[in-house]
Amino acid sequence: MKLRTKLIWYFVIFSVFIIVMLYFLTSFAIGDMNENDIVGEQQQIKEYCEILLNRQLIYGVDSLSDVSYIADELHTILTRPTAVYSEDGQMLYATVGFLSPKRSLELNAARENGAALSIVSDGNEMDVYLSFYVPLMLSENGIFVRVYSDYTSEYMRTMDVQTRITIGSAICIFILFVIIIVTVLRALMPVRKLTYAVNDYLEKGVFTPVETKTKKDEIGIFASGFNRMTRTISDQLLAITNEKTALAEALRYRKAFYDKVTHELKTPITIISGYADLMKNDPDNKELASGALNNIEKETERLHAYVTEILDASKQTMRERMNLEDVDLSALTRRIAESMAVRARRYDVDFHLSIEADLHIKADAEKIRQMLVNLLDNAIKYGLSGFPVNISLQKEGVSALIRIVNFVEDKIEDPESLFMPYMQASSEHESGSVGLGLPISREIALAHSGSIHAEMRNDRQIEFAVKLPLLRYADEAE
Repeated sequence: MKLRTKLIWYFVIFSVFIIVMLYFLTSFAIGDMNENDIVGEQQQIKEYCEILLNRQLIYGVDSLSDVSYIADELHTILTRPTAVYSEDGQMLYATVGFLSPKRSLELNAARENGAALSIVSDGNEMDVYLSFYVPLMLSENGIFVRVYSDYTSEYMRTMDVQTRITIGSAICIFILFVIIIVTVLRALMPVRKLTYAVNDYLEKGVFTPVETKTKKDEIGIFASGFNRMTRTISDQLLAITNEKTALAEALRYRKAFYDKVTHELKTPITIISGYADLMKNDPDNKELASGALNNIEKETERLHAYVTEILDASKQTMRERMNLEDVDLSALTRRIAESMAVRARRYDVDFHLSIEADLHIKADAEKIRQMLVNLLDNAIKYGLSGFPVNISLQKEGVSALIRIVNFVEDKIEDPESLFMPYMQASSEHESGSVGLGLPISREIALAHSGSIHAEMRNDRQIEFAVKLPLLRYADEAE
């Protein structure tokens, strides 16, 4: 059962209990008040009757034959129906309007106590009988005088008052009940939202923020804390998911890297081993030896390039191996672009240069050359034939900004992933690399207190942007 349903039932039971208790308490209180009023009034009637009887009847009546006179006289004076009974309880005479009670217990009580009062109520009527015993002075016997009073109208008014009080109290309790229920339900609304939010997370894995109208009470503070907690957990889960995805990608790239490295290293070693066997089997063949030595030298250089590229990927030794000096970045960029333009034209790729002059940086010239070669080589290998590569260098604030823009065959969804150590895009030209050129270039830029980023300009163009602090600002950047 839900909490709000329990609260409603608790309030309903409590309200019914309060109304019933209020009804009985008012009934008892009004009953006691009416009874006291009736007793007081009947006491006055009794005293008046005794005085009247003493004056007019006791000495004037010596037998039971004149009892009608007593009853009529009292009826006339008291304006209440009156009856006279014999000592054994037989009715001797009754005036008009007298209603005989079903029981006559008060007659015996009147003989013992001198007077007795009987209140008879059946729910719709209330009859009161005042009985008292009057001894006759000239006889050994006595008579009972019973005065009848109809309190039905007073009784009904009392019942009406009681009903009004009960109904009014019930209405007040109902209004209070509604106010309390509405207040409690509004106060519990954030708790319900918290419950729904927890259920959404358990069922769908989605956190839903809980909104409250006030944040100053305990529930509002609790809801705000819950929202902060869910945001923290969501951020942590997102970070864990991203790290898990990145780790899975890294493992996949690493496997591809090892497979490629194994292949690329095995190929020159196999060729070198083959030519060595040929020379060993025919050591006197100078022509064979000359050709074998040339091929062994080429494969050795190729193997050296692969090993150097792998070693350059070491982040820990990048800064330690740098020789910083004043480097004319404008001249260096133009020189490297012109030297690689020959290779680019082999793939029907032209370089378009836009280089601002006299931009100097504090850097290791060889590392910057390697970075530029890697970037331009990447643009040649992975760019589209017949489309230009735009190379620009300009001053931007305290930095020198290099932009290299080339066309690609397919849109790259996450260009920044190209800087991962084992990531390699598809190429339509050649595959003579292990895919560490861009990661090494990023490490070179970072080692010079710079940055390098990649982004898609559109579906077919990718831009690599390198920022390096200018010479006059290099010390501040470090």
